[in-house]
Amino acid sequence: MALPRRTTRELLLGAAQEEFSERGWEQATGVGIRKRARVSHGSWAHFSPGGKCQIAAEIYTALHNKLWPECLNALEAYGGNQPAAIKDTVQRLVAAVERDHMLFRLLFLLERALFQTEKRSVVDDLRTTIHARLAAWATTAFSCDVLRSLPGPVIHAVTLGPALAVCGDWLNEELEDAPNTWAECLAEGAFAVLAALSGSAEPDFSGPNRRAKNRTKPRRARDEGQPSML
Repeated sequence: MALPRRTTRELLLGAAQEEFSERGWEQATGVGIRKRARVSHGSWAHFSPGGKCQIAAEIYTALHNKLWPECLNALEAYGGNQPAAIKDTVQRLVAAVERDHMLFRLLFLLERALFQTEKRSVVDDLRTTIHARLAAWATTAFSCDVLRSLPGPVIHAVTLGPALAVCGDWLNEELEDAPNTWAECLAEGAFAVLAALSGSAEPDFSGPNRRAKNRTKPRRARDEGQPSML
């Protein structure tokens, strides 16, 4: 049975993802993307008149919408159990980065690159959705005027910023230990700051349906023979 034929847009998106992943932002070109996709110059100009920035923004948006919701679902699932919600969110984030490290490398690469281009608004808009979701959860879970006054970016920096920094260093092979090694202390630190801002009691990180801690050392990307993309 013959496989479904890929559309020109699908060919270009796949080729662009390979081009950015293998060559990085500076070295990637529209010509390179077009040649990988084996499409005409006219087709490239039709589907991406804004050049590599336009197709990069489309890929970034798709990756963002694919990878981030899973990491944030714990916020609503745990309701008012703030420590468990933060712990599970951080653990989901680092687990997702370890599992889909190739995609997260590309996501972080495109985010940094697009932020310096005319497509910066794409990055800003998607960050705003994360900030709004975190702020909505925090104001409900803590019910505190002080916390309610904090901007979404501040809550994002406190709860996920350190974990994202650790994940970024690991993806860049600047950190040997996989992010999951530090997940628990990152979560406890994040809650401690929010608790201090809200005047909450000492955290209870047990949460519902607590799973046994996995003490197996996580597998690193380079152990799997994956090339660095940054």
